[in-house]
Amino acid sequence: MKIISIILLLAISAGCVAWPPQLMVDNKMGETITKIVYRHDDSSVPPKYHRSYKIEAINNKISIVVDSYGEILAQKEFPITATQFSELVVYLNEKRVHNTKNTESMGCTGGTGENIGFFAGAKVVFKGSVYYCGGKDYGDMVGDIEGFATKITSFIPQFEKLRHAEYINES
Repeated sequence: MKIISIILLLAISAGCVAWPPQLMVDNKMGETITKIVYRHDDSSVPPKYHRSYKIEAINNKISIVVDSYGEILAQKEFPITATQFSELVVYLNEKRVHNTKNTESMGCTGGTGENIGFFAGAKVVFKGSVYYCGGKDYGDMVGDIEGFATKITSFIPQFEKLRHAEYINES
């Protein structure tokens, strides 16, 4: 009976996600995360084709703002569960997205960029960026950033439609 109880306890706990979510720092539990920010900066193309976006997750909601050089093309907010919010923190830990020594782009222009920030209240717990240009990665963040982007955008209903919001200003 004792063995069955232990197995059952392990099975139940394996399916649970810790709440409130905490970011691991040097393999130790760190700050409790209250906000997650992801930003994709598009390449330098004409405004009609340029689409950058920022996604913010705060406890029970996630929002997206799509812009073309600062002109907002789409803005939406959706509910998320505490489990979904925790999954983002867990993903960052598991996929070893972390800071590294900053590398400069040395004049490379026209690439795309990604930024990730995790916050505990007003305190920045993690912040990193990567710039993809000329087939190389520059910045101060490494790990499965593409996977993190896929994970956070999966919580945005009709993400692809929003990301390709129509550009109206033809002036």
